[in-house]
Amino acid sequence: MTDSSIPKDSDTLTLEELGAAVIKANVKFRLLPPDETLDLWEPIQELNDKYSDAVIKLLKKGVITTSGDVQNMKAIHQEIGRAANSQSLLSSVLKVITFLKSGPFFV
Repeated sequence: MTDSSIPKDSDTLTLEELGAAVIKANVKFRLLPPDETLDLWEPIQELNDKYSDAVIKLLKKGVITTSGDVQNMKAIHQEIGRAANSQSLLSSVLKVITFLKSGPFFV
């Protein structure tokens, strides 16, 4: 079975968007000059911790996210992609953290 033939529910789609957003945020963080990473260090750690918790919930439970969650995560993922400096990256990282602290993940 190829990846494109696997039916995807909202949890699968959220997991894909969330994973891509977290990876992109970590890569952008890694590429920042050291003096620009100070304010981002703790949020990046929290992002990774919350992401790990969310993955476990998405794998254990049935469908817990909605199409609205998928769209929200897509928008934040795109925002991380457009982040041009440490402040815009911080703002986007905080949005992911807020997303992971609410809704279906806050159970």
